[in-house]
Amino acid sequence: MALNDLLLVNRWLLPRLEEKIESEAYENVYLARLAASHLYEIANFLERSDRIPRVQEFIAALDDDVREAYDRVCALGPHSQTQLAKQVRRARNRFFHYVELVPQAEDREILKAAIEAHADTMGEIRDEGNPLDAFRATFADDIAVELSFPDENTELEDVLKEITDHIGAFLKFAFDVLPRYVQRLPSDTWEYIDA
Repeated sequence: MALNDLLLVNRWLLPRLEEKIESEAYENVYLARLAASHLYEIANFLERSDRIPRVQEFIAALDDDVREAYDRVCALGPHSQTQLAKQVRRARNRFFHYVELVPQAEDREILKAAIEAHADTMGEIRDEGNPLDAFRATFADDIAVELSFPDENTELEDVLKEITDHIGAFLKFAFDVLPRYVQRLPSDTWEYIDA
């Protein structure tokens, strides 16, 4: 499931970042937040699964480069304190849980600070026809960036590059271990379809 999800996000995100597909900045930010969320969940899953002896044995038997890719992905999990892990965790938390304005809300001050940071900028709401594909409150995108990637010392482009690098690490790991695992199963339980 994680491989399918991340491949889909990657298929949408990479062509935009490489400017092969024309896109708005907010599309890249949304997809980066989505990719970061998937990476966090994958890292959390792998970290928790590593407690299982059979999983430990399986990982230990991998080639060094695949184990290194595995370790890079795991380094984004909930126990990691690297700057990127914190960014990914924050992006995931703010992607799936909207920050509330009510005074007793846990993240109210963070939202308040993000809104205040844009108080002197011109907010924009685009309403260019069909609301399903031509409406966008771009001021909210600015707030989403502040909430998801608030580190003033890090450029968003740098975070996007690191996220895509970690997507690559996960794909390296997944495409190596999937056939190893499947080949251990009875042959009448799976089918490989080669295009």
